[in-house]
Amino acid sequence: MNATPEKRAQCRNPARIQGAYRPIDRTGGDGSICSTIDISHGGLRLRSPGQPPIQEGDPVQVSINCESPAGLIDVRGRVKWLKQRPRKKDGWDIGIRLSDSELAKWALWLDDASTLYEGLAEV
Repeated sequence: MNATPEKRAQCRNPARIQGAYRPIDRTGGDGSICSTIDISHGGLRLRSPGQPPIQEGDPVQVSINCESPAGLIDVRGRVKWLKQRPRKKDGWDIGIRLSDSELAKWALWLDDASTLYEGLAEV
């Protein structure tokens, strides 16, 4: 049996960067901690250590902070999917599709971050 290839607009590249996410419609708090697993020009996959306080379709803000020159970025998007890792203690993976209005800012940040993270130059 042949596996069905993933349909993606952009190539994903591995990148482990610490960050946080929070639902946009909720106020207060620092959000939930996460790390990126892979990123592309259109979105990113996050890993959360606990069950996410979000659902598919929820608007979210993601904050990622890496070393200079890229620094901190806050971007908005929408949860496309959530998947619990095979072992519950390994947390959850979260697929985020960035809002169209955020893509230009994200592309500039990726260009700066590509000098720090191998593999991002291909994004």
